[in-house]
Amino acid sequence: MTHPGFRDAIATGRDWAEAAGACAAALGACGGPGRLGFLYVTERLAPDLGGILSLLREATGVETWVGGAGTGICGRRREVHGETPAVSAMVAGLPPDSFRLLGSLVRGGDMPEPDVLDWVGPVSPVLGIVHGDADNSQLGWIVEDLTDLTEGYLVGGLTGGGQGAAVPTQLAGLPTRGGLSGVLISGHVPVAVAGTQGCVPVGDYHTVTETSRAAIARLDGRRPLDILCEETGAHSREDLRALAGVVHVGLPVGASDVGAFTVRPLMAVDPRTGWIATGARLEPGDRLCFVRRTQEAAETDMRAMLKRLRARLDGRPPRGGIYVSCHGRGPELFGGRDREMTLIAEELGDFPLTGFFGGGEIRHNQLYTHSGVLTVFR
Repeated sequence: MTHPGFRDAIATGRDWAEAAGACAAALGACGGPGRLGFLYVTERLAPDLGGILSLLREATGVETWVGGAGTGICGRRREVHGETPAVSAMVAGLPPDSFRLLGSLVRGGDMPEPDVLDWVGPVSPVLGIVHGDADNSQLGWIVEDLTDLTEGYLVGGLTGGGQGAAVPTQLAGLPTRGGLSGVLISGHVPVAVAGTQGCVPVGDYHTVTETSRAAIARLDGRRPLDILCEETGAHSREDLRALAGVVHVGLPVGASDVGAFTVRPLMAVDPRTGWIATGARLEPGDRLCFVRRTQEAAETDMRAMLKRLRARLDGRPPRGGIYVSCHGRGPELFGGRDREMTLIAEELGDFPLTGFFGGGEIRHNQLYTHSGVLTVFR
């Protein structure tokens, strides 16, 4: 099904020209006022973003494109992972003057161009579809600053790394890299955003009461390992080893222990002291819970998210959508090809869709891991 003003395509090939050519042929000529293109490529094609952009501009007539390179890409009912050269694109037909490109913000405190800030005021709150560089240590502050500055809601993810400093991994009008870039969309454009964690809590939230260097020495005044064993049913060292990669630590977003949490790895446990180490530096008073990440839990949570989103849409398929997922999901978690795209189609119907798999996800003013973020145009 093709919705008015929205077209999508996903294609593979022996090289960038073949993949991009097939994608352009499927899109066809679709330029015009208010046309915005989203373009995602597998990491192998990151050095060719400029050539792909030129080809799509000429073939479609669409001048403005945003996107980037991921460890995988996705489209309607299809995912492509690994080394395969692949291109996924969607053209969105939006009202004239309803979006502005966001040039790369590299440091905390960086400001968008003055004309962008002048445009934001009358159309707030805006939606920012953004892409961040995984190697930028200030990205968390940049995301928070941009959210506060625009009174907006950001969605997106971290584009592929490991390409070398000279290789662009993002697209915001032109290929770029190093910071946070993308597009801001007017609050007058109807959209809906939903996220899936991919993990479910296995017990209650606990308070860090003592730390030692990077380790947590006490939770609720007790040995953290004792609480972990009680909540997961681990009774032996073999049981604990089996939790590796399955049980993680969830940190609540904001002051609430209900709803969204960021996931950090459970990196080590010390059976002698009962200490645990996570991928986050926590202080006394911080809250956490243990979460389990399995295929069943991830699929259950994603279906629940999609059903809630379908209710918000009154059961009608979206006009178009963008899905950003963690590179640790996909076949690695779901055990089969195209599973996340299949779930979206089963719950929301057939509609134009594009997106990518990256090293982290952005939702509102937070960076996440192990999650999926779906943005749809209503």
